[in-house]
Amino acid sequence: MSKKIVLGLYKVNRPLRSFCLAHFWKATECWSFLLYVSIAVLKDLMFCDEYNHYLLYFCSVTIFSLSSHKQLWPLAEKILYYFVKDFPQNYGRSHMTSNVHNLQHVSEYVAKFEQLDRFSAYRFENYLQILKRHVRSGTRIVAQVATRMQEIGASDCQ
Repeated sequence: MSKKIVLGLYKVNRPLRSFCLAHFWKATECWSFLLYVSIAVLKDLMFCDEYNHYLLYFCSVTIFSLSSHKQLWPLAEKILYYFVKDFPQNYGRSHMTSNVHNLQHVSEYVAKFEQLDRFSAYRFENYLQILKRHVRSGTRIVAQVATRMQEIGASDCQ
């Protein structure tokens, strides 16, 4: 029997690990948590205002995740705008990172690449691990990686 659990139009390929291990979750686990589990789990863990604010994010991501909701994508863009605008009041200005700011641009990427689950940085994240292995100290990181890559290229030619 397949280990995949089919929920709606999505497949959950990996069972969720404990929330205490969330910092180890893979992207698929985060995605599954967001789309299927978060609204039930977070309801009792967040203050009402924060939870209602989180629902803005949840709704916009859900809308952007289905091409059948394409007619609602302009609404999702507005919802996400309000989520970002009200973020500092709900969670504090110190948590307002560039990632939160960049949510305002999700609609542009969805318009260009279609629904959210059709594009990902996953293959680049895997390559990042390879690059990190070539760094020996915290200074001149780009130069170190370039040097290691040249060394690898030179050894391949011999």
